[in-house]
Amino acid sequence: MNTSTRPAGEFLFDPADFVRTIFSGWGPFSYEYVYNPYAVRVDIDDLQLLEDTVSADPFGGDADPYFTLYMFDGAGNQFKALDIFYGLQNNWSATDVPFQAYPLNMHDQLGRYFFYGLEHPDYYLFGVDLKDDDGGFSPADWLMDPGETHYYDSTGEQLLNWSVSNAFFAVEKP
Repeated sequence: MNTSTRPAGEFLFDPADFVRTIFSGWGPFSYEYVYNPYAVRVDIDDLQLLEDTVSADPFGGDADPYFTLYMFDGAGNQFKALDIFYGLQNNWSATDVPFQAYPLNMHDQLGRYFFYGLEHPDYYLFGVDLKDDDGGFSPADWLMDPGETHYYDSTGEQLLNWSVSNAFFAVEKP
């Protein structure tokens, strides 16, 4: 990835990912920080689809969910930390996921379930989109109600309830 597209100040809030991208061939090393005064860490723990919102889908089938996790960089710009189409740190989507009695364990679903951004005094800590990907044949249906990006600014473990789906997140400042 071109370094000019990296989030501003990434070398402060996520230096391991920044170094991995710039210098390849260093071998495996940890991306988790015990202490980083510049970072906000968001863990995606569980996802549960509660209601069939795609009954009008001409292709039928179960939901094809994809997440977009937004965080903020050192310039106060929003960037996509988790996105199906352009993932800086990881991406995730699934095909034909039935509406569930039990949540999906996102630690198992994602190769990396934790993401870093920068706490900025004028912005939320993170934002989330959850949509149903119809493969580009029709506009993506929301798996959230209301159908819009939801933003949050609190730390700790939290169940985020969007009526037709919910997710469990843990947010901390390592």
